Amino acid sequence: MLRRSDSGPEWDELSGLPPQSKPSEMATFTKLVNAVPGSALDDLWIHDAVTGKDGELLAATSRGLAKSLDAGLTWQLVPGTLDGTTVSALCRHPTRTGVFFASVFGGIFRSLDYGRTWRSLTVIGERPNDFVALLVLPRHPDWLFVLSRSRGVYALTLPPE
Repeated sequence: MLRRSDSGPEWDELSGLPPQSKPSEMATFTKLVNAVPGSALDDLWIHDAVTGKDGELLAATSRGLAKSLDAGLTWQLVPGTLDGTTVSALCRHPTRTGVFFASVFGGIFRSLDYGRTWRSLTVIGERPNDFVALLVLPRHPDWLFVLSRSRGVYALTLPPE
């Protein structure tokens, strides 16, 4: 993960964020590790990250959602509906304030409050389980495009808020 301070010209690599990092490299995940006592770090993956309210970062991880209040320097697991499950993709709606989407094994969730609470969306009948990307295009704000690793792209009509 890369981070740029304010409007500086240089990007800084945040050490310890690549997938499958060793514990000695995980300095930036101190709070995240402490939130899961006794857990090994060899299964921690960061899939996506989005900016939330007041500059908060929200990340899809192999252990649920994680949030950072300090531009990615430290992270905490977010308790709730998606806690403890792999969140494989995460996106923010480009025109609807506070609306986020997250995918898990076989399902898609929507939040209307910057990721604080989540509700399952009824999705495709076959329920693919390998979602890898979510996207809402600004010119098509009523559609959620979902990429499945093995079954292509789905276009879901979004329910009204």
